[in-house]
Amino acid sequence: MTRTRTFDDLTRGQRRKVGRGDHGEVAEELASEAYGLAHAAHEKFWYDVRAYEHDDRATKGEVKSCHRTIGDSYPEAGRFRVRRDQHRSLTVSNAHATAWYIFVLFDEDENRITLQRRRPPTVTRLVEERGGWNHAGHAEFEYQHKLPIDTVIDV
Repeated sequence: MTRTRTFDDLTRGQRRKVGRGDHGEVAEELASEAYGLAHAAHEKFWYDVRAYEHDDRATKGEVKSCHRTIGDSYPEAGRFRVRRDQHRSLTVSNAHATAWYIFVLFDEDENRITLQRRRPPTVTRLVEERGGWNHAGHAEFEYQHKLPIDTVIDV
């Protein structure tokens, strides 16, 4: 299910965060509002939002965000970075059909913020179709896959 917002819809606090470059937290807040979930970014490394009633079978979601373009100095199209370690945990949680990826696209040129949910098996298929997991080059996590916007957002 796709949801859209505009930058004008953001609260004053959210606009300040966007101005500071903290789009990830704003994306998590928007996802929790759009899908009726609690913002729980610091509970576990593999999900950012969850159902208000918290148990092992409750809905969980990992929020991934990007911009339409990466930036002026690197004018490439944005991509969603999916981490393999998070994906494994989210996939296990989906055994009860209660896990989601929520992709959030910030498009300043169109004054639009688009949110799109996808199930972990769909993301697994997309990663496999695009060549699998790649070395991330980060100490924080080992493998990732960068999904182009049009593979997960219906634009």
